[in-house]
Amino acid sequence: ELKKIDELAAKITDLTADFVQHKHTALLKKPMESRGSLKVKGAAMRWDTSSPSAQVMTVDEHELRLYSERERLLEIYPMARGLGQIAASPLPRLDVVREHFTIERDAANPTSGTTLLAIKLTPKEESLSRYIRGVSVQLDRRTGCSTAVQITDSDGERLEMAFKNIRANTGLRPEDVSFTPPKGTRISRPLEPQSKRDKGQDSE
Repeated sequence: ELKKIDELAAKITDLTADFVQHKHTALLKKPMESRGSLKVKGAAMRWDTSSPSAQVMTVDEHELRLYSERERLLEIYPMARGLGQIAASPLPRLDVVREHFTIERDAANPTSGTTLLAIKLTPKEESLSRYIRGVSVQLDRRTGCSTAVQITDSDGERLEMAFKNIRANTGLRPEDVSFTPPKGTRISRPLEPQSKRDKGQDSE
């Protein structure tokens, strides 16, 4: 089944979708909800959040860049090996997933009799398990895309994403999935050593 789904995904060169995201944390009684749109081309993704506040996030195999319009701040994070290659994309590729995760049916999310296949991913490598405990994915057998993703991090907090209005092969260009912050934007690299961070507090 996964091979058939992956064959469909291989025919998709770019993808756009709307998303709804819920973050569950022990600190809040109700999950935090955010909404926006997503564009994918190759290994690059751009997430435009419109609610509750304007943000732009771009992700590739090497780094995550998060821009806050309200704070005029761009934060840059290196991506753990493997994490950047899945990055909760609605278009996961089987060879990449198999390289970094064990795959099994998600017994907690039965989908028999539907067009969906629910799978559970568990990190194989310590470099990934430091950040995430597991990933649950619902794959659409008709399109090769995932319609929902749930990531449980190492602290047990959950990030749930649902993708709607998925459109494939619309002719996206590389510049459609990139982002250039406005002039005067502050840049921060929170995971770098303090000495490098001090030098990195520059502007674009």
